[in-house]
Amino acid sequence: MTSGEVTEAEGRKTMTPGETNGVGEGSPKISCEVTEAEGGKTMTVGEINGALLAYLGDAVIERLVRRRLILEGGSLSDVNKAADSMVRAGSQSKAADKILSLLTEEEECAYRRGKNHRSSTVPKNATQNEYKKATGLEALFGYLDLIGDTERIEFLLTEAFFK
Repeated sequence: MTSGEVTEAEGRKTMTPGETNGVGEGSPKISCEVTEAEGGKTMTVGEINGALLAYLGDAVIERLVRRRLILEGGSLSDVNKAADSMVRAGSQSKAADKILSLLTEEEECAYRRGKNHRSSTVPKNATQNEYKKATGLEALFGYLDLIGDTERIEFLLTEAFFK
């Protein structure tokens, strides 16, 4: 594979040491490319609004947390309470803290894309910082869903919420 080539399986751009992104001399080139398999459209995470990544990631996290809790057993009421507490901004902020050190450069790029998105909305029971971290986490999961990396989603979900 040559530098900059995007593989269909990974949906990620590779780079050689020393490549730069033009932002600053010697800064690593991190494009975080997303390739849509059907249409062949390639775009970088930087081209996708952070709020849109988070919008998708919110649904991914909600669905997978509910699925995991259902498989663990319990009543509808118990599962609903547990899921609600896990997908709140405060819990997602703590979950983000647990996995930040595990992220690849591309994943960090997606996380920052969501975290740095400007928003005037803050949930009732969260600080601005918790909300930003939660939005970053959602953007990360949205990115991973877009590139189809279900194995990585499951791994990070376990590390973030179930350990």
